[in-house]
Amino acid sequence: LEDTQRDMESDSTFLENLKTNCKKQDQEYTERSRTRADEAKAVSEAISILTEQEQQTEEGQAFVQVRSRLSARARISAAEILRNAASRTGSVDLSFLASSIRLDSFTKVKEAMNKMIDTLKRQQSDEVKQKTFCEKEFHSNEMETAEKENETDEIASRVATLESDMDVTAKRIEELEAEISDARVEIQKAGQERLNENKEFQKHVSEDNATIKMVAKAISRLQEFYSEHSFLQQPASVSEASSDSRSNSKATIPGQLNKVKPNENSNAVLTLMEKFLDETRASVKEALATEKAAQTDYVSFVHDSNAMIDSKTREVVEKKDLSAKQAEEHSQFASDGEENDDAIKGLAEYLQRLHRTCDATLADFTSNQKARTDEMDSIREAIAVLSGSSR
Repeated sequence: LEDTQRDMESDSTFLENLKTNCKKQDQEYTERSRTRADEAKAVSEAISILTEQEQQTEEGQAFVQVRSRLSARARISAAEILRNAASRTGSVDLSFLASSIRLDSFTKVKEAMNKMIDTLKRQQSDEVKQKTFCEKEFHSNEMETAEKENETDEIASRVATLESDMDVTAKRIEELEAEISDARVEIQKAGQERLNENKEFQKHVSEDNATIKMVAKAISRLQEFYSEHSFLQQPASVSEASSDSRSNSKATIPGQLNKVKPNENSNAVLTLMEKFLDETRASVKEALATEKAAQTDYVSFVHDSNAMIDSKTREVVEKKDLSAKQAEEHSQFASDGEENDDAIKGLAEYLQRLHRTCDATLADFTSNQKARTDEMDSIREAIAVLSGSSR
């Protein structure tokens, strides 16, 4: 794009120079037109002199000597007129024709004039072809340049879009890889937490099972004891023995043994121990349920995390493939952009060559065509005069 702008600035400078040159060429054209008019006038005057001389030579034999002197004078005058015209216009052909008038016969002079007409016709035709070529090439260059500039804009837009898409893809890949890394860290962290929780569970259950075993054994021993000694006898107290046996039919004889009753607090103790045992067993059951739920949750978490990692890993692969395609496409468009810039630069250089080749042709075409036409008409008229007839 910078090269294109520089080319545009160069073309603008060239246009300004062209305007200056055109103005100068207009002035030169005015001078050339005036010179060509003088040239045509000189040729016409020379032809007139020659024609008059030829007519005079066709008179009777009585005027032979006069005709000879006039012929010599006419040749000198015609040659002088043509030399003056050639000097003003810089025409080599007129200078040569002036010399031919003095040395050659009228027939050769007319042949030379016909050759000049043929040359002017070729110049006219060549100039028309050149004008057609120039106009066609200018138009073609303009159209191709516009097309290439449009392509440059499209390529620049596409490159910008691709760069934006590539940034989005790169950021998404970075996000996915970060999420995958975080997920793996979370799985590792959850695994360590699960291991610690299981160790704590094993310790707790082991301790509770030992407690349950110990308490159950203690309860069993107490129950066995109370079951075996529920009717053990004890000696009656002295106070009981000294009481009036007659007033108390149930009074015992001193020294008599009574039945031993169980400790009144034994049932309460057993009840508390059994309650503690039940609570411990419930705690173990609850711990087992909690451990099972935690393990289930951990397995589910790991499964879901691995599924998420697999999904995101596949997406990373897809995004990297997309990124590679985008980079390849970006590289291709960048290459196309460089080729397009080179093409625009080439078109600009060719346009400058066209200006150097065609500007003068196009600027002076109408005047040149008219001048040659006038020149050919003058020569044809001169030939007609020399031939003794008018067209």
